Amino acid sequence: MAMVVEPPTLIECFKGSSKPVRTCSFEAESRQLSSAGDDRTIMVWNLTPPIRAFKFVGHNDTVVGSAYCPTQSLLATASFDKSVRLWTPNIHGNSIFRKVHTARIRDVSFSIDGRTIVTCSDDKSIKLFDTTNVQFRVCLSGHTNWVYNARLSPDGRLIASVSDDLSLRIWDTRTLSCVQAITNDSGLSLNPRVVRWSPDGTTVATGCTQDVQLWDVRSSTLLQHYSCHTNQVTCLDFHPNGKYMVSTGSDGTARILDLVQGRSLYTVRGHEGGVNYVCFCPDGSVFATGGDDGRVMLFELGV
Repeated sequence: MAMVVEPPTLIECFKGSSKPVRTCSFEAESRQLSSAGDDRTIMVWNLTPPIRAFKFVGHNDTVVGSAYCPTQSLLATASFDKSVRLWTPNIHGNSIFRKVHTARIRDVSFSIDGRTIVTCSDDKSIKLFDTTNVQFRVCLSGHTNWVYNARLSPDGRLIASVSDDLSLRIWDTRTLSCVQAITNDSGLSLNPRVVRWSPDGTTVATGCTQDVQLWDVRSSTLLQHYSCHTNQVTCLDFHPNGKYMVSTGSDGTARILDLVQGRSLYTVRGHEGGVNYVCFCPDGSVFATGGDDGRVMLFELGV
């Protein structure tokens, strides 16, 4: 019998800027939610207990990536100013600054064990750093244009990346080599901008022009294809149970996808303008979206 999923319910709306929000991230125990974007600042919304938000200043250009460390109280942010900052997300907002690329950074994330930071950039590279003091470890090269997204697999053995060279690449972190490349000729839709791993590490999802595609990592086989937006897919995230996904688009919507039944369940509207980012809280009960309207919205999903 199919599981009944209740329509998402808006439970909170935050606005810390009049400019677009490009990224948001939940802390490991959902006590905080960070957001950042075109105004170059980072807002840290304190959810539990609900005390006044913190505002961090330090980047000199648009902030496009943010991620909480899963294992300690650290928040990483990445900016078009070519730098990564590692913040202590408290009232003091102290940070470590590292200029780590030669062109705009597009994304930053942590490994599940919290020991590794991954970045990618318009300089066509993917870089790995030790979390301690953001110490450089290795650089992966092979893409021939901007790298929009790069994410470690749950077991830390592989990295999936998407690029303006119109490819999805899978990298082996032990041999530092590209082990798979999926292109338009292989069925990849145009303009891949975002990639995410399924919780079990067997599947990667890509967000392209209007489409969400799911790929089997072992065989490079296209498993599912959703034409669920009328404009560019900007972000997506798997529910922690791996059965559902939320995608967002510059068409101003978020879509709830049932990956077991292979169908779109709900269309969520609320932002004025495009929706740029989505992320689930660790237990999957709530997801957050960030939009062109400067707002961050929290929705409860009855799964």
